[in-house]
Amino acid sequence: MNLLILGLFIATLNKITSRYLARVPKTLTLTCLPAAVLLLAGCSGAQAASVARDENRDAILVAATIPVLADLARNVGGSLVEVSSAVPPGVDAHSYQTTPSNSVTISRAALTISNGSGLDDFLLPIFQSARPGGAVHVVASDGLESQFPASEPVISLGADPHFWQNPIFAIHYVEQIRDGLIQADPGNAARYEKQAQRYIASLRQLDENIAGLLDQVPPNRRILVTHHQAFSHLAARYGWQTMALAPGDAGSVTPESILQVSQKIKDAGLSSVFVEPRFRSSALDQVARDARAKVSAIYAGLGGEATTYVEMMQFNARSLADNLR
Repeated sequence: MNLLILGLFIATLNKITSRYLARVPKTLTLTCLPAAVLLLAGCSGAQAASVARDENRDAILVAATIPVLADLARNVGGSLVEVSSAVPPGVDAHSYQTTPSNSVTISRAALTISNGSGLDDFLLPIFQSARPGGAVHVVASDGLESQFPASEPVISLGADPHFWQNPIFAIHYVEQIRDGLIQADPGNAARYEKQAQRYIASLRQLDENIAGLLDQVPPNRRILVTHHQAFSHLAARYGWQTMALAPGDAGSVTPESILQVSQKIKDAGLSSVFVEPRFRSSALDQVARDARAKVSAIYAGLGGEATTYVEMMQFNARSLADNLR
């Protein structure tokens, strides 16, 4: 009954918020709207200790920032967890706007998971304010950034927060999530250990399968050209090069980058460039037309044909092999 009342309150708040945003200057909405969201989180947070488990099947509740983290958590937690993602699948994390329901979900979680490395920092305020006091928080990429020297180019490994594009780094994520689940739910430690071991074994097999597929591409064509720099860890793992129209994780396309990428495609004789469906780029389309290359799909996160982490990585490997060999 309490959740029903809370749901009705959220719906009413959303209607009020919509009317409010239409009338109030943006400078005020930036300060006033978060206050309303934090108030809602505070109201629900008081009950967090008693609702940290799913009411229907005694599973602990886990809140992740992005879908790929949620999928990894489901594989480690199995039936012991009920997992949600603040950012829905197929949505650009850089432009996502949180809702009051995100605060409610986070306020009931026993474990929260973020990627770190700057990718989901914009979500940290809502996670920090809504998370119950006894909840465990895991930063999945903790410990990975230190592997890359600061002297590396800004568009290279150290600046790319999409570590999961390397399955070996995804194993690091899984271990971090496993440890967080054990801390949040120590009574089921043995099951989390066993499920994590089984999933890690499948990720090692995935790594071998990807290597076999990508080895089918001639060495001179192992160049991944994309709209934005999200695949440097994939490239480094399998001995490829990457180029992007937008440097960094969410940079802007420049005339210089267009010229550089266009020349590289022509020089290497690449038959395809790659774009995430959510980042369909007119600039990359034009570059591809000028170089007589096609535009093929690839995924940095879950969405579309990539509904799980393993499916995403398999899709990417097949797309690269089929379109460049």
